[in-house]
Amino acid sequence: MSRSNPASFLIKSVDFTVSGISEPLYVMYVRGEEALSEPFWFELQVQNLDQNIMTPDQVVGKAATITFNYEVAGSAKQRYVNAIVGEFSFLYTEIAGNSARWNTYRFRLIPECVYKLGYNQYCKIYLKNTADNGQTTPNTTALDAISQVFQDYGYSNVTKNITNPSQYELRDFCVQYNESALNFVSRLLEQEGIFYYFQHTQSQCTLVMQNNNTQHDTCPDTLQYVIDAAAGIANPSVHALTLHQTTVPYQHQVQDFNFQTPDEALTANTTPSSGTAGSGNQFLWYEGPAGYQISDSGSGRAKARLNHIQAITSVVRGQSYYPGLLPGYFVQLADHPMQSLQGKFLLTRVRHELNTNWRRDAGGADTVPAEYKATFESIPSTLTYSPPRTALVPRIYGTQTAILINVQPDVFGRVQVCFTSWDPINKQTDASTSCWVRPMQAISGKGWGSHVIPRLTNGSESAPTQEVVVTFINGNPDYPIITGMVYNGKNPVPYKQNTAQNIIMGIKTNASSDGTRYHEARLDDTAKNELFYMKAQNQWTMDIFGNGTWNVNKDTAGGNNNLGDFTWTIANNATTTISGTLTEDVKKTKTVTIEGDETYTNKGNRTLTVNGNTTNETDGNETATVKGNYANTTSGNYTLTVDGNLTIKAQSITLEAQQNVTVNGMQVNLKGSTALSATAAQT
Repeated sequence: MSRSNPASFLIKSVDFTVSGISEPLYVMYVRGEEALSEPFWFELQVQNLDQNIMTPDQVVGKAATITFNYEVAGSAKQRYVNAIVGEFSFLYTEIAGNSARWNTYRFRLIPECVYKLGYNQYCKIYLKNTADNGQTTPNTTALDAISQVFQDYGYSNVTKNITNPSQYELRDFCVQYNESALNFVSRLLEQEGIFYYFQHTQSQCTLVMQNNNTQHDTCPDTLQYVIDAAAGIANPSVHALTLHQTTVPYQHQVQDFNFQTPDEALTANTTPSSGTAGSGNQFLWYEGPAGYQISDSGSGRAKARLNHIQAITSVVRGQSYYPGLLPGYFVQLADHPMQSLQGKFLLTRVRHELNTNWRRDAGGADTVPAEYKATFESIPSTLTYSPPRTALVPRIYGTQTAILINVQPDVFGRVQVCFTSWDPINKQTDASTSCWVRPMQAISGKGWGSHVIPRLTNGSESAPTQEVVVTFINGNPDYPIITGMVYNGKNPVPYKQNTAQNIIMGIKTNASSDGTRYHEARLDDTAKNELFYMKAQNQWTMDIFGNGTWNVNKDTAGGNNNLGDFTWTIANNATTTISGTLTEDVKKTKTVTIEGDETYTNKGNRTLTVNGNTTNETDGNETATVKGNYANTTSGNYTLTVDGNLTIKAQSITLEAQQNVTVNGMQVNLKGSTALSATAAQT
């Protein structure tokens, strides 16, 4: 409800309306504060004349408008504050002379963005997931995530005064973790050096995001400096004007690391321009890790931090009765004897105090003028403002577990997981909602090291259950890394242990949906029956480029006296290829049993040395074919026993003995086809 002021004051009246409340609301006082990159607030104490007392459900969450009606040089002007009722208090009631009630209330107004974003705490991974030939591509920026937040919560009154938006780093993803949507948005803006402020109309409040000093509007009236505050009541003026400046670091340096480009030095620094605060000293403000992955982003981060330091150390403060001061606007100051306190300045903070001195009488009119005062802070218009980092930065200290949802790793071995304990959006069967996470390895090098990539248990489950252990570098939710895997109620251990002993360990893979196909290396430490078991499901290839030794030794541990045996069992064929020499040394007996045929091919010479006896026994026929000469030399006797016939065929046969040659038979026939002769030295 409006109340008039004498003509000598700039402020003429103040109106306050709340959506859905038709009864006039009489303002008793207004307190408020507005600042760059801070949600504004206004607190009012009001009265109304009504038999019924307002209740919180009538006003909390409703749109409300404050209208400061003022006059400059005879021209009527309005300054609006459009907001949402965030808090409401009923204070007291009084009976009026006409039996109606004068009810007194306190309202606290907040921006619509605070109402919609500030009371929603959530956990979510913001990303645009793509992959190209196994190479994941970062393609979401802080502004993308912020736009998505606004869309998710139905907040659309936003203007982006952003120059060169492509300067902001493309991220793999960014995480909102146990924080309000407002804190998440503020944190991202602070990281990138983007500030915000609000523009008001009678029916709307618009949030303006900005990263430059070239798109600010200017307050319509120039403030003239006056020494005597009372002299400036009726005109746009400023008094109690002060300049505050302090020492700041000369340069700001940031550093970080990107695993995809490990040889790139991600160090950036920036220095103030000559003549600005801090120029000329050698102070360095260093920060690492600064939360970026490419060099250009580092330069932007360093510049944003330096902008903030300069903004808070070159501050002009003042007081005014002028109600048209708004953060995010330039104000023109004039007539100060100090040159540095004249010119254009960017308003960074404005505090409002208004007392209407409301005194009700039978007519319900004011009896004492309203008193308004604004206290402001500003910086030179040549500086670009960057916000301080006041938003809470979430940290995840220690480890968490997650569920693996994608078996296909990218070129860096990264896999996708679902943080089932805190990510309600992520679907365990939808890889497009998940971030990529590197698994830690025991050792790693350039093309060498261990390679153990977590993978799904099998493909037959409706929802994956493979659980991995995740930690976060520096506690930052944006930098997870898999450090191990664990068993759970769906994925039991591969070996059933005796609860009194932990004697079996090993590695067992899974190559089939039913778990029947796998590789395995198992160590069983059962006392006096220790076992090292290895299994290859299909093929086993072993390459040795030096010497290889297999020893099956005697077991003497714990008083044992067991000789070790070695058994090869091959279900199908076996092929042995030796490029050099094969030597076999058998201390005892060697037995070879061949149930099928045997073929022996020797392309060179063959020497067989037997120190004892040799026995050849053939159940069937035996044929020996010698394509060259055949010589058989026996140091002792030679006996040839043939149960059937003996046939010797040759071109020529010579029987030669140093003593006698005896031919015995039932009948001996000698026949020569041409001639037969016999000679001897004696007859």
